Amino acid sequence: MLTWDVTKVPNYSTNFPDVGTGEDRQWNPITFALVTQMMLVGPLEADNGEEFYTRIKMLEEVFGAILHKSGADGKPEDVFITWDNVQKHVGIKVNVPRVTTAAFNKKIGEIVRRQAADAVRNELSA
Repeated sequence: MLTWDVTKVPNYSTNFPDVGTGEDRQWNPITFALVTQMMLVGPLEADNGEEFYTRIKMLEEVFGAILHKSGADGKPEDVFITWDNVQKHVGIKVNVPRVTTAAFNKKIGEIVRRQAADAVRNELSA
């Protein structure tokens, strides 16, 4: 089970307030998005912020925005993770291991290849 702890993130509750109250309370969407992506990209630590952000950007380039919000017209709008979001989460603790750059690149390559192969099969069977 994925667990995380934000108690060591400076000014966490000011920068990333939770959404809702009581039983409807939810983690801040940016925090939740970053934490769930850590299962693939590895943890965010003080010495790997730039590499962590690079990996998040790689995911966004391949899959699109990790987050979405309702626009003024009610239609979903993409929300991309920013360097500021990443920097302000340094100190977050998660129970995921570090992932080497080679291992991450291999995994992304496998995912992209699988998606491309599925798209080709779908197109050819149509």
